[in-house]
This record gives sequence, C-alpha cells and structure tokens, in this order.
Amino acid sequence: MAAFKYILLVAALLGAASASRLELNGFSEVLQEAESGVEQYMESLIGKDRPDKDAEAVILTKYIVSPDRGLDFIKAFKLLKDAALELDGKPAIYALSKTKTDNILYYSYVAFETYKDLAEHLKQDATKKFIKFTAEEKIPVFTSPVITVE
Repeated sequence: MAAFKYILLVAALLGAASASRLELNGFSEVLQEAESGVEQYMESLIGKDRPDKDAEAVILTKYIVSPDRGLDFIKAFKLLKDAALELDGKPAIYALSKTKTDNILYYSYVAFETYKDLAEHLKQDATKKFIKFTAEEKIPVFTSPVITVE
C-alpha cells in the first residue's frame, strides 16, 4: 500500500513539473491559439453552403515531410493542384494545409463532384509525377476517403 501511495505521489509531482514546463515553454498559448483557430473555422462554415457538400469523391491525406523538403513538397503539390484545375471536372476543393504547431505535417483536402472526375485526375501525368516525388523523397502518405457530415 505504501508503494502505491509513493507511485501516486511521484506521478503527481511529474505531472505538476510537466505542466509547469509546458506553461514555461508557451505550449498552453499554442493550444489556446489552435483551439481558437478551429472554433473560428467551424463558425465560418455554419450556415454556409460548402462547395464540397454534394461531392462524391472527397479525400483527406496526411503527409509527413521533413522540414528541409517542405518547399519542394509545396511546389510539387502546386503542380498537382494546377493540373487538377485544368480538368473539365474541376475539383470543388483542392487545398493543402500546414499545421501551426509543428513543421512536418501537411494535410490535403480534395473534393471532386464525381468519382469519374477523380479517376481522370489520377490518370494525369502531374499525379503520377507527384506520387513518384513522394516515393523518392520517402514522404509517408496516409490517404482516406471521407464523407461530408455537416
């Protein structure tokens, strides 16, 4: 029983020390800023007609990019996006976002009205070049189809 109390005391002290370290490093300010940004974004969507609302093919992709490759990655993604925007079945949304709290995570959100439009995009040379780029640069890519909930 005494050992259990000792473990609880150590855990409490570590938690307090960790919390104060986070506070000193300004982490709580970063969390508050992120929370505020999310709230503002969500409020901006309420009552608006989202361009991806009726899209059949909606894809969310997470990329882990080393900081020294960030600019090249953004340039490669821009070429991919520009090619998609030239299609007859243009995407409703083709966005690349970067997290503020680190310098390695990027997210893309792509919405096409139909799966056929997405298939045409996947056949483009720009798409093949982008896939080759991510493979050669060893950029982990996590892709998932998503549905628009609200």
